[in-house]
Amino acid sequence: SPYAEDGPVVELTDENFADLVMENGRDVWVVAFHADGCAPCAQMAPTFTKAAKSMDGIVKFGHVHVSEATMAIARGVGIVSVPAVLGFPAHKTINPYKKNEASKQHETYKNSTSSHKRVAEFAASLLPPAEETIARVETSDDLARVKEANANDASPPLPIATLASTKDVTSTLYRSLALKFKRRVVFTEAHAGSEVVAGLGVDPEDAPVLMISKPGEDAIVRHDGEMKATEIAEFLETHAAAVPEDDAPEERDPRAGSRKTSGGGGGDDDDAAAKKKRKEAKRKRETESLFGAIAPADFEKEVLKHEPVTAVVFTRLNVPRCVNESRAV
Repeated sequence: SPYAEDGPVVELTDENFADLVMENGRDVWVVAFHADGCAPCAQMAPTFTKAAKSMDGIVKFGHVHVSEATMAIARGVGIVSVPAVLGFPAHKTINPYKKNEASKQHETYKNSTSSHKRVAEFAASLLPPAEETIARVETSDDLARVKEANANDASPPLPIATLASTKDVTSTLYRSLALKFKRRVVFTEAHAGSEVVAGLGVDPEDAPVLMISKPGEDAIVRHDGEMKATEIAEFLETHAAAVPEDDAPEERDPRAGSRKTSGGGGGDDDDAAAKKKRKEAKRKRETESLFGAIAPADFEKEVLKHEPVTAVVFTRLNVPRCVNESRAV
Protein backbone atom coordinates (compact mmCIF):
# COMPACT_ATOMS: atom_id res chain seq x y z
CA SER A 1 0.00 0.00 0.00
CA PRO A 2 1.25 3.55 -0.72
CA TYR A 3 -0.11 4.62 2.70
CA ALA A 4 1.68 3.97 6.00
CA GLU A 5 -0.17 1.80 8.52
CA ASP A 6 0.35 4.30 11.34
CA GLY A 7 -0.12 7.40 9.18
CA PRO A 8 -2.93 9.97 9.12
CA VAL A 9 -4.78 8.14 6.32
CA VAL A 10 -6.91 5.33 7.76
CA GLU A 11 -7.28 2.03 5.90
CA LEU A 12 -10.94 1.35 5.13
CA THR A 13 -12.21 -2.16 4.47
CA ASP A 14 -15.48 -4.05 4.17
CA GLU A 15 -15.39 -4.47 7.94
CA ASN A 16 -15.21 -0.79 8.91
CA PHE A 17 -16.30 1.33 5.91
CA ALA A 18 -20.00 1.40 6.77
CA ASP A 19 -19.50 2.25 10.46
CA LEU A 20 -16.72 4.80 10.04
CA VAL A 21 -17.98 6.54 6.90
CA MET A 22 -21.54 5.79 5.82
CA GLU A 23 -23.20 5.63 9.26
CA ASN A 24 -21.07 8.30 10.93
CA GLY A 25 -22.97 11.55 11.44
CA ARG A 26 -20.22 13.49 13.22
CA ASP A 27 -17.29 13.34 10.81
CA VAL A 28 -16.62 14.32 7.22
CA TRP A 29 -14.49 11.82 5.28
CA VAL A 30 -12.26 12.17 2.23
CA VAL A 31 -11.36 8.77 0.78
CA ALA A 32 -8.73 7.81 -1.81
CA PHE A 33 -9.31 4.67 -3.89
CA HIS A 34 -6.20 2.94 -5.27
CA ALA A 35 -5.09 -0.40 -6.68
CA ASP A 36 -1.96 -2.50 -7.13
CA GLY A 37 0.23 -1.62 -10.08
CA CYS A 38 -1.29 1.85 -10.47
CA ALA A 39 1.51 4.41 -10.88
CA PRO A 40 -0.77 7.48 -10.57
CA CYS A 41 -2.13 6.04 -7.31
CA ALA A 42 1.37 5.86 -5.86
CA GLN A 43 2.18 9.35 -7.14
CA MET A 44 -0.95 10.77 -5.51
CA ALA A 45 -0.36 9.20 -2.08
CA PRO A 46 2.22 11.71 -0.72
CA THR A 47 -0.01 14.66 -1.67
CA PHE A 48 -3.06 13.01 -0.11
CA THR A 49 -1.11 12.17 3.06
CA LYS A 50 0.14 15.75 3.37
CA ALA A 51 -3.43 17.03 3.05
CA ALA A 52 -4.52 14.59 5.77
CA LYS A 53 -1.83 15.91 8.12
CA SER A 54 -2.88 19.51 7.50
CA MET A 55 -6.52 18.64 8.30
CA ASP A 56 -5.78 16.41 11.29
CA GLY A 57 -8.61 16.60 13.82
CA ILE A 58 -10.82 18.52 11.36
CA VAL A 59 -11.69 16.08 8.56
CA LYS A 60 -11.07 12.33 8.46
CA PHE A 61 -8.95 10.89 5.64
CA GLY A 62 -9.05 7.26 4.55
CA HIS A 63 -8.00 4.97 1.71
CA VAL A 64 -9.51 1.90 0.07
CA HIS A 65 -7.31 -0.65 -1.68
CA VAL A 66 -9.56 -1.74 -4.54
CA SER A 67 -9.44 -5.52 -4.83
CA GLU A 68 -11.82 -8.45 -4.79
CA ALA A 69 -12.16 -7.97 -1.03
CA THR A 70 -13.32 -4.36 -1.36
CA MET A 71 -15.08 -4.50 -4.73
CA ALA A 72 -18.48 -4.06 -3.03
CA ILE A 73 -17.34 -0.71 -1.61
CA ALA A 74 -15.96 0.47 -4.96
CA ARG A 75 -19.07 -0.50 -6.88
CA GLY A 76 -21.33 0.90 -4.19
CA VAL A 77 -19.90 4.39 -4.66
CA GLY A 78 -19.54 4.17 -8.43
CA ILE A 79 -15.76 3.86 -8.79
CA VAL A 80 -14.91 3.17 -12.45
CA SER A 81 -11.20 4.04 -12.42
CA VAL A 82 -8.37 4.67 -9.98
CA PRO A 83 -6.97 6.78 -8.52
CA ALA A 84 -10.18 8.42 -7.36
CA VAL A 85 -10.91 10.69 -4.41
CA LEU A 86 -14.42 10.97 -2.97
CA GLY A 87 -15.74 13.22 -0.22
CA PHE A 88 -18.48 12.04 2.14
CA PRO A 89 -20.44 14.63 4.17
CA ALA A 90 -21.73 13.83 7.64
CA HIS A 91 -25.40 13.93 6.64
CA LYS A 92 -27.55 11.66 4.50
CA THR A 93 -29.82 12.79 1.68
CA ILE A 94 -33.36 11.49 1.26
CA ASN A 95 -34.16 10.10 -2.18
CA PRO A 96 -37.89 10.68 -2.82
CA TYR A 97 -37.76 8.33 -5.80
CA LYS A 98 -36.55 5.37 -3.72
CA LYS A 99 -39.28 5.26 -1.09
CA ASN A 100 -37.61 8.18 0.74
CA GLU A 101 -34.53 6.07 1.36
CA ALA A 102 -31.68 8.11 2.87
CA SER A 103 -28.02 7.61 2.03
CA LYS A 104 -24.81 9.61 1.88
CA GLN A 105 -24.26 11.36 -1.44
CA HIS A 106 -20.55 11.66 -2.10
CA GLU A 107 -18.74 14.33 -4.07
CA THR A 108 -15.89 13.60 -6.46
CA TYR A 109 -12.59 15.45 -6.31
CA LYS A 110 -11.75 16.09 -9.94
CA ASN A 111 -7.97 16.53 -9.80
CA SER A 112 -6.40 13.80 -7.69
CA THR A 113 -2.80 14.80 -8.39
CA SER A 114 -2.96 18.52 -7.56
CA SER A 115 -1.45 20.20 -4.49
CA HIS A 116 -2.26 19.13 -0.95
CA LYS A 117 -3.82 22.56 -0.38
CA ARG A 118 -6.42 21.88 -3.08
CA VAL A 119 -7.26 18.54 -1.48
CA ALA A 120 -7.56 20.23 1.93
CA GLU A 121 -9.84 22.90 0.47
CA PHE A 122 -12.03 20.17 -1.01
CA ALA A 123 -12.20 18.50 2.41
CA ALA A 124 -13.17 21.76 4.13
CA SER A 125 -15.93 22.38 1.58
CA LEU A 126 -17.70 19.23 2.80
CA LEU A 127 -18.24 20.67 6.30
CA PRO A 128 -21.62 22.26 7.06
CA PRO A 129 -21.59 26.05 6.59
CA ALA A 130 -21.21 28.05 9.80
CA GLU A 131 -24.73 29.47 9.65
CA GLU A 132 -26.17 25.95 10.01
CA THR A 133 -24.38 25.02 13.21
CA ILE A 134 -23.00 28.19 14.83
CA ALA A 135 -24.93 31.23 16.05
CA ARG A 136 -23.29 34.62 15.57
CA VAL A 137 -23.84 36.70 18.72
CA GLU A 138 -22.70 40.30 19.04
CA THR A 139 -25.13 41.78 21.59
CA SER A 140 -26.60 40.61 24.88
CA ASP A 141 -29.96 40.27 23.11
CA ASP A 142 -28.40 37.88 20.57
CA LEU A 143 -27.04 35.70 23.37
CA ALA A 144 -30.36 35.83 25.24
CA ARG A 145 -32.16 34.49 22.16
CA VAL A 146 -29.69 31.61 21.89
CA LYS A 147 -30.21 30.73 25.55
CA GLU A 148 -33.99 30.87 25.17
CA ALA A 149 -33.91 28.61 22.11
CA ASN A 150 -31.59 26.22 23.94
CA ALA A 151 -33.97 26.03 26.90
CA ASN A 152 -36.93 25.34 24.60
CA ASP A 153 -35.29 22.90 22.19
CA ALA A 154 -33.18 20.70 24.47
CA SER A 155 -34.15 18.85 27.61
CA PRO A 156 -32.11 19.36 29.64
CA PRO A 157 -30.56 22.48 28.05
CA LEU A 158 -27.09 22.03 26.58
CA PRO A 159 -23.82 23.76 27.53
CA ILE A 160 -23.11 26.86 25.42
CA ALA A 161 -19.67 27.41 23.89
CA THR A 162 -18.65 30.91 22.80
CA LEU A 163 -15.61 31.69 20.66
CA ALA A 164 -14.27 35.24 20.86
CA SER A 165 -12.53 35.82 17.55
CA THR A 166 -10.96 38.68 15.61
CA LYS A 167 -11.98 37.13 12.29
CA ASP A 168 -15.15 37.81 10.33
CA VAL A 169 -15.20 34.31 8.82
CA THR A 170 -15.66 31.22 10.98
CA SER A 171 -12.64 28.94 10.95
CA THR A 172 -12.72 25.45 9.48
CA LEU A 173 -11.66 24.07 12.86
CA TYR A 174 -14.61 25.63 14.69
CA ARG A 175 -17.03 24.42 12.01
CA SER A 176 -15.72 20.88 12.40
CA LEU A 177 -16.08 21.02 16.19
CA ALA A 178 -19.67 22.23 15.87
CA LEU A 179 -20.36 19.15 13.74
CA LYS A 180 -18.51 16.74 16.02
CA PHE A 181 -20.36 17.98 19.14
CA LYS A 182 -23.78 18.67 17.61
CA ARG A 183 -26.69 17.99 20.00
CA ARG A 184 -24.13 17.98 22.82
CA VAL A 185 -23.01 21.63 22.85
CA VAL A 186 -24.56 24.82 21.47
CA PHE A 187 -21.96 26.77 19.50
CA THR A 188 -21.80 30.56 19.29
CA GLU A 189 -19.21 32.99 17.97
CA ALA A 190 -18.65 36.67 18.71
CA HIS A 191 -16.22 39.29 17.51
CA ALA A 192 -13.57 40.10 20.10
CA GLY A 193 -14.72 43.72 20.30
CA SER A 194 -18.41 42.92 20.72
CA GLU A 195 -20.73 43.61 23.63
CA VAL A 196 -21.00 39.88 24.33
CA VAL A 197 -17.25 39.40 24.72
CA ALA A 198 -16.96 42.47 26.95
CA GLY A 199 -19.77 41.10 29.11
CA LEU A 200 -17.87 37.83 29.49
CA GLY A 201 -14.86 39.74 30.83
CA VAL A 202 -12.53 38.87 27.97
CA ASP A 203 -9.81 41.26 26.83
CA PRO A 204 -10.04 41.59 23.01
CA GLU A 205 -6.25 41.37 22.90
CA ASP A 206 -6.46 37.78 24.19
CA ALA A 207 -8.57 36.55 21.25
CA PRO A 208 -9.11 33.91 20.09
CA VAL A 209 -10.62 32.65 23.34
CA LEU A 210 -13.03 29.73 23.78
CA MET A 211 -15.40 29.65 26.76
CA ILE A 212 -18.20 27.36 27.84
CA SER A 213 -21.05 27.80 30.29
CA LYS A 214 -23.53 25.28 31.64
CA PRO A 215 -27.25 26.03 32.11
CA GLY A 216 -28.07 27.11 35.65
CA GLU A 217 -24.44 27.88 36.47
CA ASP A 218 -22.97 31.37 36.62
CA ALA A 219 -19.38 30.21 36.18
CA ILE A 220 -17.84 30.44 32.73
CA VAL A 221 -15.02 28.01 32.04
CA ARG A 222 -12.25 29.23 29.76
CA HIS A 223 -10.09 26.98 27.61
CA ASP A 224 -6.50 27.71 28.61
CA GLY A 225 -4.77 25.22 26.31
CA GLU A 226 -3.61 25.61 22.73
CA MET A 227 -6.21 26.43 20.09
CA LYS A 228 -5.64 23.15 18.29
CA ALA A 229 -8.15 20.50 17.29
CA THR A 230 -7.13 17.81 19.78
CA GLU A 231 -6.82 20.14 22.78
CA ILE A 232 -10.12 21.92 22.09
CA ALA A 233 -11.96 18.63 21.52
CA GLU A 234 -10.71 17.33 24.88
CA PHE A 235 -11.87 20.54 26.58
CA LEU A 236 -15.33 20.33 25.02
CA GLU A 237 -15.65 16.62 25.81
CA THR A 238 -15.16 17.43 29.49
CA HIS A 239 -18.18 19.75 29.53
CA ALA A 240 -20.42 18.40 26.75
CA ALA A 241 -23.71 16.62 27.28
CA ALA A 242 -23.85 12.87 26.72
CA VAL A 243 -24.09 11.49 23.18
CA PRO A 244 -27.81 11.12 22.33
CA GLU A 245 -29.12 7.56 22.32
CA ASP A 246 -30.57 8.08 18.84
CA ASP A 247 -27.26 9.38 17.47
CA ALA A 248 -27.21 8.91 13.69
CA PRO A 249 -26.47 10.95 10.55
CA GLU A 250 -28.94 13.76 9.93
CA GLU A 251 -31.31 13.03 7.05
CA ARG A 252 -31.91 15.96 4.71
CA ASP A 253 -34.69 16.26 2.17
CA PRO A 254 -33.49 18.08 -0.98
CA ARG A 255 -37.08 19.11 -1.66
CA ALA A 256 -37.34 21.15 1.54
CA GLY A 257 -37.23 24.86 0.79
CA SER A 258 -36.56 24.36 -2.92
CA ARG A 259 -39.61 22.55 -4.26
CA LYS A 260 -42.15 24.77 -5.98
CA THR A 261 -45.56 25.21 -4.38
CA SER A 262 -48.82 24.74 -6.24
CA GLY A 263 -48.96 28.47 -6.86
CA GLY A 264 -45.53 28.52 -8.46
CA GLY A 265 -46.53 26.75 -11.64
CA GLY A 266 -44.96 23.70 -13.19
CA GLY A 267 -46.00 21.12 -10.58
CA ASP A 268 -45.41 17.56 -11.77
CA ASP A 269 -43.74 18.77 -14.96
CA ASP A 270 -41.08 20.56 -12.90
CA ASP A 271 -40.53 17.42 -10.80
CA ALA A 272 -40.21 15.27 -13.93
CA ALA A 273 -37.75 17.69 -15.52
CA ALA A 274 -35.67 17.86 -12.34
CA LYS A 275 -35.66 14.06 -12.08
CA LYS A 276 -34.51 13.75 -15.70
CA LYS A 277 -31.76 16.31 -15.12
CA ARG A 278 -30.50 14.45 -12.04
CA LYS A 279 -30.46 11.14 -13.91
CA GLU A 280 -28.50 12.67 -16.77
CA ALA A 281 -26.00 14.23 -14.36
CA LYS A 282 -25.57 10.90 -12.56
CA ARG A 283 -25.08 9.04 -15.84
CA LYS A 284 -22.47 11.59 -16.89
CA ARG A 285 -20.58 11.19 -13.61
CA GLU A 286 -20.63 7.40 -13.85
CA THR A 287 -19.38 7.33 -17.42
CA GLU A 288 -16.99 10.27 -17.21
CA SER A 289 -13.55 9.34 -18.50
CA LEU A 290 -10.24 10.93 -19.35
CA PHE A 291 -10.50 9.35 -22.81
CA GLY A 292 -13.13 9.45 -25.52
CA ALA A 293 -14.97 6.21 -26.28
CA ILE A 294 -14.37 4.40 -29.57
CA ALA A 295 -17.16 2.28 -31.02
CA PRO A 296 -16.14 -1.17 -32.35
CA ALA A 297 -17.20 -0.17 -35.87
CA ASP A 298 -14.83 2.81 -35.80
CA PHE A 299 -11.84 1.02 -34.27
CA GLU A 300 -10.03 0.29 -37.54
CA LYS A 301 -10.44 3.83 -38.84
CA GLU A 302 -9.73 5.66 -35.58
CA VAL A 303 -6.90 3.43 -34.34
CA LEU A 304 -5.41 0.93 -36.76
CA LYS A 305 -5.25 3.33 -39.71
CA HIS A 306 -4.65 6.50 -37.72
CA GLU A 307 -1.22 8.11 -37.86
CA PRO A 308 1.14 8.48 -36.18
CA VAL A 309 0.11 6.74 -32.90
CA THR A 310 -3.09 6.42 -30.89
CA ALA A 311 -3.10 5.56 -27.18
CA VAL A 312 -5.95 3.23 -26.27
CA VAL A 313 -7.29 2.23 -22.88
CA PHE A 314 -8.99 -1.18 -22.85
CA THR A 315 -11.45 -1.59 -19.98
CA ARG A 316 -13.99 -4.04 -18.68
CA LEU A 317 -17.38 -2.80 -17.55
CA ASN A 318 -17.87 -2.25 -13.81
CA VAL A 319 -14.26 -3.11 -12.98
CA PRO A 320 -12.23 -0.15 -11.65
CA ARG A 321 -9.00 0.25 -13.57
CA CYS A 322 -5.99 2.48 -13.21
CA VAL A 323 -6.19 5.47 -15.55
CA ASN A 324 -2.57 4.75 -16.48
CA GLU A 325 -3.38 1.39 -18.11
CA SER A 326 -2.97 2.50 -21.72
CA ARG A 327 -1.37 0.86 -24.70
CA ALA A 328 0.08 2.29 -27.90
CA VAL A 329 -1.24 0.61 -31.04
